[in-house]
Amino acid sequence: MKKIMILGTFHMKSQNDLHNVDNPDQFLYREKEMIEVIDRLSEFCPTKIMVEWEHSKQDKLDSYFQNHLNRNIVSSDEIIQLAFPLAKRFQLTPKAVDWFEEGVGLYSFGQVAEALDSLPDLKSEIENLEIPQKDFSKPIRQLLAELNSTEITQQIVSYYTNIARVSTSDDIGIGWLLWWYQRNLSIFKNILEELEENDRAILLIGLSHKGILENLLRDSGCVEVAEVLDYLG
Repeated sequence: MKKIMILGTFHMKSQNDLHNVDNPDQFLYREKEMIEVIDRLSEFCPTKIMVEWEHSKQDKLDSYFQNHLNRNIVSSDEIIQLAFPLAKRFQLTPKAVDWFEEGVGLYSFGQVAEALDSLPDLKSEIENLEIPQKDFSKPIRQLLAELNSTEITQQIVSYYTNIARVSTSDDIGIGWLLWWYQRNLSIFKNILEELEENDRAILLIGLSHKGILENLLRDSGCVEVAEVLDYLG
């Protein structure tokens, strides 16, 4: 049976995303903490490492990984900090499974945010589902364990589900979610296309995707989903 374990991450290198940090340099010199996480994940004995990188740009990921092996690239990016060392340990090549094209979406997330400003009660309700600011000074393993809890995973799913209720003269929330779910369904498809019989894959991906992807993978009946907290402790 194919098996996958998803580690939901925050973006250690700042980018335009809901789950990142203001001071990414704080993660550059915490190698012992990163190794602790890598050691824990290694107990899963992965045969594939998958990352949040566009599937259509696998060649660029391959080149980036090779450069890292040759020159040990220094970056706070979680792909560099966690996925590349894990892949190197098991002599694997990281696989790109993300999708980030224009797609079928009718509105941007910025337009959703603007519409929410005119719906104060709903805005307050949805904001209450956002993940509280975390203490990034905590050990990385502890921080990731907290963020991958069942409670937070479900809270993030609820956050995106309730975006569908953002409606003014048009269904702006649904119009954006068309793209959001297209992205996650595309990632789901890419994961299954990469998996071979008896594979044990670890996927490192933004927290926003974890719950949705775990539900899709379980519902497919094609793969067993392992619990990352069994390894992070």
